[in-house]
Amino acid sequence: MIAYANPKLSSVTLRRTNEIEAEMQLKFNGTISAISVDGTQKNSVQYVRYRYKKTSETSYSSYTSILSSTTRSGTSFSFSNLELLNLDAGSSYDFHLQIQDRLFSLSSLDVYFVVPQGTPLVALRKQKVGINTPNPQATLDVGGNMRVSGSPLADFVIQQGASGIWTYRKWKSGIAECWGRKSVSTAIANNWGNIYTSGALTALNVSFPFTFTAVPTITANLTCNGTGAILMVPGSSPYPSVSSTGVYELARGSAASGSATYWVNFYVIGKV
Repeated sequence: MIAYANPKLSSVTLRRTNEIEAEMQLKFNGTISAISVDGTQKNSVQYVRYRYKKTSETSYSSYTSILSSTTRSGTSFSFSNLELLNLDAGSSYDFHLQIQDRLFSLSSLDVYFVVPQGTPLVALRKQKVGINTPNPQATLDVGGNMRVSGSPLADFVIQQGASGIWTYRKWKSGIAECWGRKSVSTAIANNWGNIYTSGALTALNVSFPFTFTAVPTITANLTCNGTGAILMVPGSSPYPSVSSTGVYELARGSAASGSATYWVNFYVIGKV
């Protein structure tokens, strides 16, 4: 006489954790029927495996065996893995769990799940909150767009960084700002009426880290060390543009024929 020893699950949990690369957690336990021969239990779990596919696709992946990680004792079995695999949180998946005992396909237990698209990540890291980013770099770090209802918050930073001499920030409204310092070494000895100038300094025509939609507002001031001077805008090109500061020159009331080093500090703001 043959007894069909169908595996049975007492409980099973498959869920997605709140991660951008979503970790899947799988837990289950169950029993198989006993098959005794001369009083000796002969049945046992032979296969515990899973496969999956995106819901939008037609073919499953190959089976992955988890038999070695399954706890088996007599006719009972259980499994728990809180980090089974990573799946894209932006997609829905079909998941197939299969358990077979010694009668194989005659007593196969096949369980199918649909793993829905993931929910946004909320990460707490050392007094910082990240939304859709697992490693927040600011008190509130949002990966993607943000909408705030019933709040006076009108604008917020969507990108920031450094490029060349510049540190920059871009805002949700389309405003962008950058600031930086450029050094130049020059003599100031060209006579121009009652003052002396350096002539146009092309080294001070600095490219912005991005292109503005219109010529931005440029604020520039001069820092010097040991030799006094003033910062001027010459009448020659290149002029300020959507992509660079334009040229500048230095001036003094008396000539400084020896070369000295000066620093020009820029702050630029406009629309991108």
